[in-house]
Amino acid sequence: CNTGTTEIGYDSAKKGEYVVSYTYVASKTDLTKAVAYALSARKWNASTSPNGFNAEIDRGGVSAKAKITVSDNSVAFDTRGKPIVPYRYLDYLNKSILEYLRGQR
Repeated sequence: CNTGTTEIGYDSAKKGEYVVSYTYVASKTDLTKAVAYALSARKWNASTSPNGFNAEIDRGGVSAKAKITVSDNSVAFDTRGKPIVPYRYLDYLNKSILEYLRGQR
């Protein structure tokens, strides 16, 4: 079953657009902690990389990988894996990141 956000992801991939960025008001340190929390909460397997994380998920019939880059005030998800990460999964991660950041304030 495809949702609207999944279709947007496939359409973007066809255009060669694989990076989705979210903007926050938070330091790189706080965002790194928030992303780690979100990945764990959403049951992604992840390892740290120099600028963020390499993550993958195999759940609900979806097997996907993402390279996540964290910087001051933003998180970028490179969804170039095959198949691409459904955008709804990125939305779920974003919700968990925001949840963590709200708890930090």
